[in-house]
Amino acid sequence: MRHILLLFVLALAACGTPAPVTPEARNAPTLTAPAWVTGNQPITLENVDSIRYLGRIDPPDVVATWFDAALSPDSTALAAINIDQLAQWNLLTGEPLFYTGRGDAVRVFYSPDKTEMYGVETSGRVAIYNALTGQQINQFSGHSAFSGVAAYDANAGLLALGGTDGTIRVWNTLERQAQVTINAHSGRINTLAFAPNGVYIASTAADGRARLWDWQPRTLLAETDAAEILRTGFAPDSATIALGMGTSVALWTPDAAPVTLDTRGSDVMQFSGDGRYLLAGSRSDGLTLWNAPDATLIGIMPDTAGDGVAAAFSPDGALLITSTLNRGVYLWNLNEVTGTQLSQAPLDIGTRQIYDVRWTDDARLILLFDAVGAIYVWGIP
Repeated sequence: MRHILLLFVLALAACGTPAPVTPEARNAPTLTAPAWVTGNQPITLENVDSIRYLGRIDPPDVVATWFDAALSPDSTALAAINIDQLAQWNLLTGEPLFYTGRGDAVRVFYSPDKTEMYGVETSGRVAIYNALTGQQINQFSGHSAFSGVAAYDANAGLLALGGTDGTIRVWNTLERQAQVTINAHSGRINTLAFAPNGVYIASTAADGRARLWDWQPRTLLAETDAAEILRTGFAPDSATIALGMGTSVALWTPDAAPVTLDTRGSDVMQFSGDGRYLLAGSRSDGLTLWNAPDATLIGIMPDTAGDGVAAAFSPDGALLITSTLNRGVYLWNLNEVTGTQLSQAPLDIGTRQIYDVRWTDDARLILLFDAVGAIYVWGIP
């Protein structure tokens, strides 16, 4: 039986239907960005009708996609890397704080105290930057056989790096000290995730196994078969692990066999902050919304199939924002689910080139990443 989802249409003053933009016609924004307005309160279900376009961050020279980004621990700054640059902006004023060369970094993270930034390079080296100036101040060799897989515990500043040799190395980034090396698998590490409680690490590898570790004593707690896992993530309670595959997601708890959900894919795979929902799906088939505790399908999300599909839950789990390249950006109300109709509210942002979306941890801002490098910022003025 096809499940139907009712999501209350949000009354957004800025709603509309912008004209489609094909990938071949992508250009830098031509409209002048508005004067920056600070968003000074969390976006909630009660005030979301007042959400507005607060400002736009534009790249300095090069039209290029930001392929990784990180929010500072206090949600007042944003760091991102493109093919040439590591950049940082003040999210209270919209002003750039610095632009500098990214070296060979493919991931970027903030230290828990916001004084440093860490660029994980393809070689496994970790470059350390002063978060005020962008100057590289130090470095360490994180993993000599780096497989390209990293996980970060932002609260503790712990960085886990997977190896082609099946090992996992965990570092205290502030102290530049290796904590443990885990002989985790007999094949290349494919995915890693820290549990929200910081106690566990989940790993999958080319040996076809998923394993759960109490990482500090290097204790294997549980394992299961896990062929071709593309993504791994923990539920907020750290008790359930999502294993993302090509056409499905398996929910795994250490004391039971994994439960496989027909999610149509795992290009997107994330839990809501309150643990109620799992959102998962693919570029080709769109997104599906699931009740996470009992692994039942709530509904299939319309207008979410296409290249560059992305999504983000609000921190309280009451709202969801989705974007699909060339199809638009939508807000969803997750507190109105009854089962007779499906609706969504579009954001008229003047472009259909959005490929990624972020919600700040303090719920104050929604960040929309344009494929040509602009970042649109929305919130409550």
